[in-house]
Amino acid sequence: MITHAARDGVRDLEAKLRPFVARRVRSSADVDDILQDVFLRMQRGLSGLRDEERFGPWVYQVARSAIVDYQRASSKHRVVDVLAEEEATPPSDDGRDAERDLAAYIAPFVAMLPSPYREALTLTELQGLTQREAADMIGISLSGMKSRVQRGRQQLRRSLEECCHIALDARGRVVACEPRADGRLPTSATERGAVLPPFCAEGCAGEPEPLEPRASFWRRADVSDEHAWSLRLTTEERADLARIVHRLDDRPLASLAASDLPRDGAFVDHVARVREALRDGLGFVRVRGLDTTGLSAQEIERTFVVAGLGLGSLVPQNQRGELLTHVRDTGANPDLPSTRLYTTRAEQDFHTDGADVIGLLCLAGARSGGESRIVSSGAIVNEIRRLRPDLYRVLLEDFPWHYQEAGQEALWFARPICTLPSRSASGARLNTFFIPWYIRRSQELPGAPRLDDRQREAIALVESLANDPKLFLDMTFEPGDVQWLKNAAILHKRTAYEDFDEPERRRHLLRLWLAAPDFDDGDATLRRGVVSEERR
Repeated sequence: MITHAARDGVRDLEAKLRPFVARRVRSSADVDDILQDVFLRMQRGLSGLRDEERFGPWVYQVARSAIVDYQRASSKHRVVDVLAEEEATPPSDDGRDAERDLAAYIAPFVAMLPSPYREALTLTELQGLTQREAADMIGISLSGMKSRVQRGRQQLRRSLEECCHIALDARGRVVACEPRADGRLPTSATERGAVLPPFCAEGCAGEPEPLEPRASFWRRADVSDEHAWSLRLTTEERADLARIVHRLDDRPLASLAASDLPRDGAFVDHVARVREALRDGLGFVRVRGLDTTGLSAQEIERTFVVAGLGLGSLVPQNQRGELLTHVRDTGANPDLPSTRLYTTRAEQDFHTDGADVIGLLCLAGARSGGESRIVSSGAIVNEIRRLRPDLYRVLLEDFPWHYQEAGQEALWFARPICTLPSRSASGARLNTFFIPWYIRRSQELPGAPRLDDRQREAIALVESLANDPKLFLDMTFEPGDVQWLKNAAILHKRTAYEDFDEPERRRHLLRLWLAAPDFDDGDATLRRGVVSEERR
């Protein structure tokens, strides 16, 4: 039997197999496809290998077979045959380039198909399995697999013809492929934030899906008057809030919900104004005058939680399940991957958090520094869409992300920086999730995909625009100030700071993450907060 050490060696072989395959095929995408096929074949055949000394040569034989099958399939262009009524003879040299172009970029269109047709064509057309092999792998009958492949091919053909003009010769083979001026992708493509293949660059890819104009797409000059985004609690509103807090005094914080608030009253009316400004307005509000004088630490926390209940429900901010966190310098090392930067005095460059609404209550400011700086993510993405539509599409691709907390094993996950969670007649609504140091640190994990040049350029451009003085807004904090942000629409930053020597005077903020499911530009995954591995 093959030892565990030999099985673990498969990972090391990937580094050796990649150049071996790359010397024999035409593109990096082909290399990735073949390597995936190799590992699938290894998984199926490993149990039959008895001589562990033959493991290495056997892997290379598997790779050779996969390359031969891929080249044989490419010469037939089986995927492109969906455009022909019958099997045809190999194309002439004149049409071969057009057919290769279409075949090379067919995978994104297959990925846009609804399941189960996507899986059927991926296995049979892209990975080269027979229909019987694919049926056995999925666990369905051969006739069921044939039906899925046939229907998948029909849907794939319609998708291709909606996007491009595809010219066939008398034998039914592709001789030209040109994007339509009004070309469009399948409906499911935009729902998934799909990345368009390069041959669409001058057609349907030339004009990325328009974003709905929103008040949250502001620039600095648009919000220069702080009265447009700053509220001050009145005496009546503060008194009403105090009464609500007192009535809920015996309830655990985790059990509190919006349903515990009264239906009317001065403070409820105040919260409604804040909520409207977040959901449909600029996407941020500063509320002044939350008096914490004479309150204990527990009373302050309860008051802040109750103040946020009308905006959304509490969600956990770390894997320990904390619903309210303290933003202050704990002496943690900001250079450690497991350190959350809000527990240090180091600068946090522009980023988002992990919910629909982010709330910060200032209890004490720093001796110097620690300013809050915010910017409209919609304004940034709109600018990228205007200047660099190719990078706008990159923002809709999956990026690898690193995540680690103290005492926890590092993990990585994949998700885009931008998603388009909903649409209206005037365009798509944008959600942005951006923590650049999490993305860059993913490269420290051997299992995470490597960032390519386009992705690095897209990250750098977001950072550059976010730090443009024409776009960002500086906001000062005083004790008793509350900042509310809509996470989908606002990137926020904190400058580095120096603290007072006296512990009681050191910078100290409280933070809430809130889920607001009716925010139509929110993200269903993010609004769960940080979910521990046990709850994933």
